Amino acid sequence: ILHGAIKTHMSCSILFRFDHVKGICEHVQNAASVQDSKGRLAIHVGAALGLQWDDESGGMSDVVKANMLAAKMKDPVTGLPLHALAAVGNYSLSSIYHLILVGGFDDFSS
Repeated sequence: ILHGAIKTHMSCSILFRFDHVKGICEHVQNAASVQDSKGRLAIHVGAALGLQWDDESGGMSDVVKANMLAAKMKDPVTGLPLHALAAVGNYSLSSIYHLILVGGFDDFSS
């Protein structure tokens, strides 16, 4: 549910409000812990799509709060740490900065 909501938000940009993703994070138990068919969590999908840290009514910060442990997990598709995944393509500097703070800085070794 959360993966689809993030993808919909990113593809519809300004026409789509983020309220329901924030609501899913807050009210659907373990929504941020469900993996997609590639093994990605919602936090990986959000980072890969350049989800803003704080959108007007929610953002990457809500996804991180819903699964804090995932902030330290590398992306299963690319092997990149979250802050590096967030820096590829359509990126948000605020998200990159905050992902380093919550997930730590990985020097790509290991």
